[in-house]
Amino acid sequence: MQIWTWLVGLVIGIAVVYTLLYFLGRRRRTPDWKWDQDAVPTITDLAATLSGLTRSPVYDGNSAEVFTNGAIFDPIFSDLEQAQHTINLETFVWWGGRLERRLADALLAACRRGVKVRVTADGVGAMKRSSGIFEELRAAGVRVEIYCPVRPWTLHRFNERTHRKLLIIDGRIGYTMGHGVADEWLGDAHSEDHFRDTGLRLQGPVVHGLQTVFAENWTQLTDELLVGDTVFPPLEESGNSVALVISSSSGDDFSNVEIGFAMALAAAREEILIQNPYFAPDRNVVRLMCETAARGVRIRLMVPGEAIDAQVLRRAARHLYPTLIEAGVEVMEYRPTLSHQKVMVIDGTWSRIGSTNLDCRSLELNEEAGVFICDTGIAATLRQQFIADTRHCTKINAEQCEQLGFTTRMFDAGAYLIHGQL
Repeated sequence: MQIWTWLVGLVIGIAVVYTLLYFLGRRRRTPDWKWDQDAVPTITDLAATLSGLTRSPVYDGNSAEVFTNGAIFDPIFSDLEQAQHTINLETFVWWGGRLERRLADALLAACRRGVKVRVTADGVGAMKRSSGIFEELRAAGVRVEIYCPVRPWTLHRFNERTHRKLLIIDGRIGYTMGHGVADEWLGDAHSEDHFRDTGLRLQGPVVHGLQTVFAENWTQLTDELLVGDTVFPPLEESGNSVALVISSSSGDDFSNVEIGFAMALAAAREEILIQNPYFAPDRNVVRLMCETAARGVRIRLMVPGEAIDAQVLRRAARHLYPTLIEAGVEVMEYRPTLSHQKVMVIDGTWSRIGSTNLDCRSLELNEEAGVFICDTGIAATLRQQFIADTRHCTKINAEQCEQLGFTTRMFDAGAYLIHGQL
């Protein structure tokens, strides 16, 4: 009798906490979007529709480079060393370690050269930072702001997090990536302690878009308007890539990043490659993926296997596997380490790289940002990396799903029931 009382109390407690957390934070609507499929533009003409629906300018004449794993930090620190006017960094994860120290030293050195350095770090994501590190930076002149610090009087905003990973240098060089400030992003994904990730270094007019997203939260936190040509310099074309910076904020009515994802699925005709670490979206997103596969588009979804830091979310994702596989979506799990990259490639033409996970936190709650870029060279590079990663994956089939025990499937279904908070 005591066991049943304990179990009932536990279930009630979980339900109360879940309900409380669900309503803590301004959730964006993620409805079952409707559109005229016959009117959806081809993938090569998608830019205007993406721009109009997400209120994101189209930037022509950009250049981009793809960097994976720890290799992204060499160009980052080289660019930081050459910064002359401004460094603007926004990140979710900021943990203590070697990378933190190296970054702090680079920011301190820039500050001593007279560079204006601004850092926005999330109140939850930066909880594991080294003691005193932000105080050290502030004492040297670095402006450090905490987004939604965890305080009793800000509990109503506990679920509002900036999950963006942006770095803009002199308003001329921009980075968007999945990487955080933690040693787990060093190395080359060679062990479970080193994540697999992808980032993009950008030059050209699109850097203004990244700077605009950074300035949004900076102004919200400080009331400071970032002005002048050290922040928004005149930018000449540097390549042939067309790009948009698509972001979502806590106060938005709906998710621009989800609309971008939906339109990419709608416009695809041949193949969609998706690499995402946390996959537990609402059923309407799953339905859209299934309908796209039913149109004959080959969808290949790569998610982490057992090497993941969110086991409950993985179980929620696993609950969705049978539906996806039955519709023709190819599902595979990456084995060696946490595949943390947020990459999408559409018909070998458009690519999306940024901070957005395909879960409810990213689509409904978090501050998110990423770049949609029309560049066949970038798409080819990302596709090659995807194919290379498949060699380290286990493909999931219907038979494997059916072989899972009843208890396991019930736990997976239960995990998906709370996917709105995972």
